[in-house]
Amino acid sequence: NLGRALVSSFQSSWKVANLDITPNEQAHLNLQAKELPKAEDVEPIINSLTRFSGKLDAILCISGAEVMGSFKDSKILNDYEYLRRASVIPPMVGAHLATKLLNENGLLVFAGHGRVQKPPTPQSLVLGVTKTAAHALAMNMACRVDIAKTSTVVTLLQ
Repeated sequence: NLGRALVSSFQSSWKVANLDITPNEQAHLNLQAKELPKAEDVEPIINSLTRFSGKLDAILCISGAEVMGSFKDSKILNDYEYLRRASVIPPMVGAHLATKLLNENGLLVFAGHGRVQKPPTPQSLVLGVTKTAAHALAMNMACRVDIAKTSTVVTLLQ
């Protein structure tokens, strides 16, 4: 997966912290969340990252999944909840961490999806809805209201 590939690529030149539901043996620090972080979980994450590195030069929010389907599918709400947890909550956490920990001239990266830039997405409605939310989050972070004006915000499109 992309997250593992990034840790593998950067761990020799960066101090890499991994926040995921599964640990990554190549990361220098693993912050394992058995489930998605809730509001009360964020402060301990910030404290752990601060002890690990102080301010961060980059935060890479590389999360997501893909589910195909339409409104007529009986499991559409389950699919939506699954993709919300995979594609919206993690970048929300990353954005919040950036407001607390991202250095001046820092880099904030989100995973997006090119398909949602060309709506409608009738065969992948849930993907379209959740990735649109993630893109909106990234665009708002790019306004640099809550992070340093010298920061760079990027959304990778697949």
